[in-house]
Amino acid sequence: MYVLDNDTRLDLVAISEFVNSNKITKAFFTTQIAYQMATLIDMPTLKTIATGGEKLPPIDVPEGLDFINVYGPTECTITATMKLIHGHDDGKNLGHAQLGYELVVVDKDLKEVARGVEGELVIIGIGVGRGYLNRPDVTAEKFITWNGKRAYRTGDAVIMQEDDTIEFVGRMD
Repeated sequence: MYVLDNDTRLDLVAISEFVNSNKITKAFFTTQIAYQMATLIDMPTLKTIATGGEKLPPIDVPEGLDFINVYGPTECTITATMKLIHGHDDGKNLGHAQLGYELVVVDKDLKEVARGVEGELVIIGIGVGRGYLNRPDVTAEKFITWNGKRAYRTGDAVIMQEDDTIEFVGRMD
């Protein structure tokens, strides 16, 4: 495993030289760096880029590259969904729940909505945290119980698609 130093991590040319000289085949970059690395820079050894941290803009992934967009708030141990992208993607679909997670879309009264209806994303599963340190008020609002399991209200407006993938609409606030 390689961790880029501060001088390298924000310099696209330095990153590509580092990746190519070390024959790195898989990498995780923040969204804006990953987007630029996939669309602007030639890195023949790199076969897989994973990214997350903010909304992915529309992208045309080069042939031969696996581009993985992940989503998940820190409160859920970071990665709750994943989508493998080949070719063109509009960046709106966050993919399926990762193993150990369940995704539910609810209305303002925390009632599950039908597929195709916009609502708030609730993440249920093994990675959901226990709450915020010394913040019982916010913890009670955001960390809930869903069917006997610990869950997190993300504050993200989404739509559950027919194939159980999540389309990101925006922040509820």
